[in-house]
Amino acid sequence: MQAETDADELRALQRRAYGRDGILTDAETRRLRELEDARRSPVTPPAVETRVDSSPEQPSPAPADVPDDAGGHAVVDAPEPGAVTEDRRSLSTVRRVLRRYRVGVSALAVMTVALGVGVGIGGVLFAPRADGIALSAAQQERRDALAAADFDSGSLLAVAQDEDALAWYATKDDGGVVCLVLDIGDRSQSNCLPTGDIGRGLSVSFPVPIDDPEDDTRSLGGVSATMLVSTAGEPMVALQRWSMSSALSSQYAGAERARAEELAEDGFAFSLTIVGSFRTQPVWVGDRVSEQGEVEKCLIVDAGDLTTCESPSDAGESGIEARIDGVGGAEVGSTVVEARFTRWQTPYLVIHEAPASSGAPQDTVRVEAPPGDPIVVEPPGRDPDG
Repeated sequence: MQAETDADELRALQRRAYGRDGILTDAETRRLRELEDARRSPVTPPAVETRVDSSPEQPSPAPADVPDDAGGHAVVDAPEPGAVTEDRRSLSTVRRVLRRYRVGVSALAVMTVALGVGVGIGGVLFAPRADGIALSAAQQERRDALAAADFDSGSLLAVAQDEDALAWYATKDDGGVVCLVLDIGDRSQSNCLPTGDIGRGLSVSFPVPIDDPEDDTRSLGGVSATMLVSTAGEPMVALQRWSMSSALSSQYAGAERARAEELAEDGFAFSLTIVGSFRTQPVWVGDRVSEQGEVEKCLIVDAGDLTTCESPSDAGESGIEARIDGVGGAEVGSTVVEARFTRWQTPYLVIHEAPASSGAPQDTVRVEAPPGDPIVVEPPGRDPDG
């Protein structure tokens, strides 16, 4: 009865693990492995005591010929023990490869295809790290600091490393939330999603300054980490680096190209994109290196001649906003232009346009405050002393 119960449990766990968008908790993953290992374990036959005669070896009699009409039964030799377990060893090897990866590919699409067929491709795409990633003293301190955060106890794992880039995997809420943390030197950024929402993976990326000994100018590069989770619940991470082209203005034309060239001279030569328009003029998001040597992500609003910057991590979490007070003789109001970012760090524009009131340079305009009390606003050009 117990065997039938285990078989039913095994089938149920396999359907959850290997079905479409399947996912298991850590406890269920361990239980699935126990049940699968129990089924794969060969039954060892009892030892048979054999008497060895000291007499000289006698030739074994030749096997008797079997007539062709012997009832249709065929005698099949038992396979060698090594042959019986060869397929099991191959399957076990593939499963071990699927448990730990350090992915060195430059395109997530290649990794996705490999996962789609369900097989790791050895050293070409995935390098198994059965012994884990060797951490430096500083990285061990970083691990201790992360472990003291609000992650599940024992869930933190270093999963991929490339030069000074190190990716960590961890869970929260007893495995209900999966997190990816990317460290590059002393910079860090993270992204977390509920376990049921990670079918398309997690991604973290941000720009980093590049020091070129042959060039005094500061340039930018980028590093991204993308994580997928196997059907057994194991993290698989791809790290990618790239250098940003300094000819971004060539993708624009006309007035936008001229403006992009101006922004390139202000430091936005390696990362600059138009995310929308405000009052018929473009709104830009770009990255540059500040005078302090730190990377900053900026929102540039041409209509208000405003540039607002935040650190990449703060921008990714809270966005970047610029407030424009539109007191222009015929218009009084305050508008908030905000750049927000998706979980894949794609920027998009949100504009909170305040209602405008008509007003002339010699007029007093009343703007209702939220509590209902009027606030007197005197447009520029009027002498407050009368």
